[in-house]
Amino acid sequence: MSMSAQFHKLHSLELVPEGKKIGDLHPAYAGIEKEVRIGKTSKVCASCRKPFSAVRKARKEIRLHAVDLELPIAWAYPLCGACVARYQRSAHDRDAVLAAVEAFHLGERPSQ
Repeated sequence: MSMSAQFHKLHSLELVPEGKKIGDLHPAYAGIEKEVRIGKTSKVCASCRKPFSAVRKARKEIRLHAVDLELPIAWAYPLCGACVARYQRSAHDRDAVLAAVEAFHLGERPSQ
């Protein structure tokens, strides 16, 4: 059995394929040129939930798009450098980061 056959996703998020944009996959997002941000940017990493500081800075942002709505709505969550590095390390680490971001999005308390 191959390693990918044993792999079970820990989240229900779907990644936009490499080289594609969300507008290529969902008509509600096609042709979007500007965005309006509402609310404050999170003060904690959406994956590890550690607070940002002068040392731990937000390095990247992950967006969750509402694909079941006709309006183009997305949530933007910052990630710290350690979680970005973890996301890039392997498929299993990427899955763990995405599962943590999904839990953050759904308002679930951390298990720590």
